[in-house]
Amino acid sequence: MKFDLMGTAHLTRSRVAVPPVKIFDNMAIIGTEGTNCIIIESDEGLILLDAMWPGEFFENLIEDGMRQLGYDPADIKILLISHGHPDHSGCGRHFVEKYGAVPYMSKVDYLFEKEFCEKANNPEWYFDFEVDHFLDEGDVLELGNAKVYCFSTPGHTPGGLSFIVPVYDQGRPHMAALWGGSAPPPALEANYQYLDSLGHFVEMCRKYHVDADFMNHPILNNGVERMAVMRNRLDQVANPFVIGEEGYVRFTGLYRQLAEDNIAAGCIDYTKG
Repeated sequence: MKFDLMGTAHLTRSRVAVPPVKIFDNMAIIGTEGTNCIIIESDEGLILLDAMWPGEFFENLIEDGMRQLGYDPADIKILLISHGHPDHSGCGRHFVEKYGAVPYMSKVDYLFEKEFCEKANNPEWYFDFEVDHFLDEGDVLELGNAKVYCFSTPGHTPGGLSFIVPVYDQGRPHMAALWGGSAPPPALEANYQYLDSLGHFVEMCRKYHVDADFMNHPILNNGVERMAVMRNRLDQVANPFVIGEEGYVRFTGLYRQLAEDNIAAGCIDYTKG
């Protein structure tokens, strides 16, 4: 089955909530059928990776989802933003001001998103908080015993980041990866940059022996279906987010195909889908 990005892009704006679930001993997913955020646990607090769309609905969705899983939102110490789009930074101000979370992202995308939201002419798209901590290629974000390996992967946005995170499944160690910016961009040169970044990230995933995946848009990895398995998983059943080292490399072929198809189609702006 071939993935239909244009046919599913509208789901990224969905408000249909999916029950939250832990997908690893130290990682959980909270969100909707099209967009989600990730909780990374540590012995010194929590990392909130991405903050979904702006607005009270999504603020409540994240907080309520955390509490359902036994987390206290007050334990969020770091807000990590994968890239500069409002479906990933939207609730950022809420968690920064209410709980004192310290925001991190790339400086390139910090500046990009400010301009992007100003030009969007959409009152529901805004970027309204300051960021003073910036990440780039090769940085390692640490909180207690948690680590997030950061990689610069421009293309989807000029300063997008992708991540590799050590995780555990029933005590067994794995390395899980997030390709930070999923849809190919509308500009031709940016699509070639996207492909170059993907090649680099695949090399890093091989180096770090990535064998598991997680996403901020579950439409791209059958995430909703796999989350349902995790909510009802028996101890003896394999974790569907653990796909093996070659399995992860094969999965990244989806992004390569999306970009190549987009170039062939003359570059489509999927945000208008």
